[in-house]
Order: sequence, then structure tokens, then C-alpha cells
Amino acid sequence: MIVCLSDLFHANSLNFICLQETKKKDYKQCFFRRLDPGNDFFWKWVPSRGRSGGMLCGVRNESFEVSTCKLGNYVLQLNLWDKKKKERWSLLTVYGAAHPEFREEFLAELAAFCNAVDCPFIVGGDFNILRHAGKKNIMFTPSHSSALFNTIIHSLSLREIYMNGGLYTWSNNHEQPILERLDKVLMSTCWEGLFPLVSVTKLVRDKSDHCPLLLNTNENCTPKTHRDFHFDLSWLQKEDFLPKVEEIWQKP
Repeated sequence: MIVCLSDLFHANSLNFICLQETKKKDYKQCFFRRLDPGNDFFWKWVPSRGRSGGMLCGVRNESFEVSTCKLGNYVLQLNLWDKKKKERWSLLTVYGAAHPEFREEFLAELAAFCNAVDCPFIVGGDFNILRHAGKKNIMFTPSHSSALFNTIIHSLSLREIYMNGGLYTWSNNHEQPILERLDKVLMSTCWEGLFPLVSVTKLVRDKSDHCPLLLNTNENCTPKTHRDFHFDLSWLQKEDFLPKVEEIWQKP
């Protein structure tokens, strides 16, 4: 595990890293000495429950100051001061319930965490829920959990960051594999305003059955001469949406 993580660190200039399903209750200092020998990162984790679950999150001290942390059963939240942007924003990593009977509990916690955030935020990880049929390579009927998940996304006006590199992030590793898009990153409207050029790229997986996702804010890229157009259905639920469209449309 440490070798794979070290390779990620060296191949990409990471400012933060979020891991899910670590299956570890605690970490010894020797683990961090091998992974982060320069003590460059602040680390926080949620212990596993039995032989499943667990999350680990680290942020680079040079880039961020961690003001507070909030831990749940399925969500780990770090509230950050971005030293370059001079802005507050929150980083939430999730590991959704793998068993259907606990998914409503997970979604309730996810909604509660996101509703309580008072600054721009992103939330990403292994949600263990498919949003719609296009997220699986075989026939799939969206479940009640899928509907609840989409309702939360729309009610909070979150947007899923487009993923380059493929459609799916998980495989069962069979000869005729089942492929699913379980991993994703969602962002609030305010966070997108801070990082309008953000992108997510699916990397090649090594020992895991999940593909790592690399989030890049692309702050050093030359801006496009035009912006891609995006439309979110949640905008239609806002009372001032149509009047605002009409106002903008009538401007010279």
C-alpha cells in the first residue's frame, strides 16, 4: 500500500490525498514516516469498523492550514484555509455504505454534513451508489438509494466534476467484468467559482479494484477563450432562475 501511495506522491505534485476503505483502525508513526518522511502533510482518519471501511486524508501544510475537523461514520471533513487563494473551503471525503440496508443512514449523514458547510466545498470518494443506468456496463435499474442520492445532489446544487479517462472506476476483476462508476467528486457552486478550470482524471489502478481519481484545479493553465456551457436541472427549482435568465437575455 505504501509503495503505491509513494508512487502517486512522486508522480503527481499532490496538495491533498483522500483514501477510502483503508480497513485500518489506527496508524503507527512508522507508517507516516515511510509515506511522508518530510512531515509535509497534516493527516486525519476515520477508523475502520470491523474489517471494512476506514478513511485517511492528508493535506499539504505548505498549501493549507486546517482549522477544524469533523468525523462521521461515512464522512471525513477538513475545514481549510487555502494559503494561495486566501479563502476558506472544506474538503469532504466519503466512503458510502457497501450494504444496502445502511445506505439511507449514509445518505442522511452526507446530507447533514453538506448542509452544515458554510463555505465552498468539494465532496468526493467512493459513494457506493450508482446515480443512473449509464454508470454501469450491464443492465441496471436505479434504486431508491439512487433517487435519494440524486435528490441530495440537486437540492444542494452540487455538480459532478467531469471525469476524463473512462466511464467506470470499479471492476469486480472477473473474466467478464462488471464495471461501475462508484467514485466521483462533487463540488458546490461557490467552490467551482474558486476553481473554474477544475478537472478529474481517472488513473490506472494497481492493486485496488478501484481506479484512483486525480483532481487538478488547472490554475497554471492558460484560460480558454470560451467557457463550456453546463446546465444543471437543480437551477429550475430556484424561484429567481427564469427572471434572472430573462434579465440577462435582455441586456445589450
